[in-house]
Amino acid sequence: MIRSWSLACALAAVGCGFDPQGTGTDGGVDAPDAAMALAQPGGVRAPMLWWAAAAPGQVALIDRSGRGKDAVPAAPAIDNRPAGGLLNGNPVLEFATEILEVPGGVFPMTQPPTSTRALETFVVVRDAARAPDRDWILHEGTGPQDRFAVAKDWDANGALILDAGGGCHATGTAPLASEPTFLLTAACDADRPTTVTTAVNGVAASGAAQFFGYTATGAPMQIGGCTGADGCPASFAGAVAEVYLVAAALDADQRARIASTLAMRWAVTLAADLVDSAGRVLWPDDPRWRHDVAAIVRDDDAGLWQRQASAFGTVLSIGAGQFASTNAGNTASFSDGAALVWGNDDGATFWVGGPPGARYRVGRLWRVVATGDVGEVVLRWYAQDSTGPERIATVAAAFIPTLELWVSAAPDLAGAQTTPIVRDGDFWTARFRFAAGTSYLTMIAR
Repeated sequence: MIRSWSLACALAAVGCGFDPQGTGTDGGVDAPDAAMALAQPGGVRAPMLWWAAAAPGQVALIDRSGRGKDAVPAAPAIDNRPAGGLLNGNPVLEFATEILEVPGGVFPMTQPPTSTRALETFVVVRDAARAPDRDWILHEGTGPQDRFAVAKDWDANGALILDAGGGCHATGTAPLASEPTFLLTAACDADRPTTVTTAVNGVAASGAAQFFGYTATGAPMQIGGCTGADGCPASFAGAVAEVYLVAAALDADQRARIASTLAMRWAVTLAADLVDSAGRVLWPDDPRWRHDVAAIVRDDDAGLWQRQASAFGTVLSIGAGQFASTNAGNTASFSDGAALVWGNDDGATFWVGGPPGARYRVGRLWRVVATGDVGEVVLRWYAQDSTGPERIATVAAAFIPTLELWVSAAPDLAGAQTTPIVRDGDFWTARFRFAAGTSYLTMIAR
């Protein structure tokens, strides 16, 4: 359960600008804040410090909490035009040397100063460079004792660095071999001041700390880099997808629900089960299938409706009913609570000996877990680039007359259902409706 928190007076000092139960949204830097119900990640009703994400056509990170604290260009002297992009069909901002900022910061200011005694951090990024240098993704404050910062510092293993001032400093690591999209999480709690809990893509770590709460300095929150701050490192190069800062101590179940929502929205592969807002397991974690995990899912209580998905740089994409240029552009509809989650065994993307009844099969096997019914889906493989991992289908077109999708309840593909794979423009596509439960699939050549 979320424990009581110490920001009530801080909220009063800013006119109770956001609802501590988490309602309200902001349409953009040119639009007024609107008091609208907005489901929070995981369906967890937690007091928000800041919740921001990109929006189509906006060169800013838009505050979703209703407080109007959008991250906008930092200063005229800085190149502040991060490029708009897409990650899993949803808008993101691509940073190179740009810096955006929230003037005055996101931590509430009061007189006398009031500390934020518990802080939970969730940040989704795609790292473009993976260079072995320290980059601040988020930064507020100046010196080591009054600075909140989330940094990445890729070494031999890859590291997240959290620095929330007042002694909340820790690192968490994840293998560099994992996907280039990362969910960085960290928790600091003044009632448990000697431990900081961190995780990178669900790989958890704990570090020693002496945290007594974070007190706002009034400095701007800067994203993508920093300007003249203490120990200001290099600029972050990559995409910032979503930032969610909670002023409360969460339990493990609440963290898992929030992390799962973010992972399914952005196709982040976690070393953990994926659960919905009711705690149902939609994807049981297994190291064998911990590759390119993505989902079609609707969870209204978590504010999640992903109609098409593809992990970054992967071979297979799946869409509910159809594909559109963006997730929002896909108009397919299915019931709340339905989900289709898939990952693969990282097998080879070339032809190997086939099972009984087939000449060849692709070496890679996918596991698919269906909860409820998302309807008929379209599976597609990009078929234009014969030099990339998608060449499996392109080669098949030249040398193999019959290409099929095999779907089975068993990983050995016994008793498989078959459906044709056909060329559709730049893609090879197949249509299938998955029954509830676990299935396995691959491409087959007759």
